[in-house]
Amino acid sequence: MMNISRKLFGNAETIRKQQIEIVSTLNRWYQVKEDLIFAFEKTAESEIGEPSKTLINEFIIRVNGGLDIDIALKMLSDSYKDISFKYFLKQIAFNMKYKGNTGELLDILETQMIKVEEEYTRRKISTGRDRRIISVIFGMCPLLGVITMLFYPSASYFYFHTKAGFLTLLIAGLLYFAGLILFQFVKRGANNG
Repeated sequence: MMNISRKLFGNAETIRKQQIEIVSTLNRWYQVKEDLIFAFEKTAESEIGEPSKTLINEFIIRVNGGLDIDIALKMLSDSYKDISFKYFLKQIAFNMKYKGNTGELLDILETQMIKVEEEYTRRKISTGRDRRIISVIFGMCPLLGVITMLFYPSASYFYFHTKAGFLTLLIAGLLYFAGLILFQFVKRGANNG
């Protein structure tokens, strides 16, 4: 079950943070020496973590081995699932092909990636609040059921002394516990992501 959780939620947050670090480091080193390959080499030397470090090193090896930078950037892009980072790499390839202002592009793309990460963080906070609300609702359901049984003897009689009522109570209980288990699974997966 944990393998499914990892596949669903993975380490997307770690990868996103590595990608922002890549963009920021590339931007800083490109400002030092207006050479994109130099900036990628310095980025690979930084503390970006795996798997990004390996992927950038492979990109550098390919380019230094004579592979066209457009093809190497495409291969690097194919290594990532994140759409915004793929967009970033396509913009760099387009900029290299048509001799655009790479420094300005890196500034703009760094700002854009930071805004995307801020939005993810905002959504995560919102999701945390939503999870607390769902937890309260899950806690209130059995409480309301017990109160209903105590204050309405006809409801208690229906649910405990008739086949239809008992079947209804059994189905509702199973659905409640299935929902509770699913909620815990999703909550645990989101916390690991």
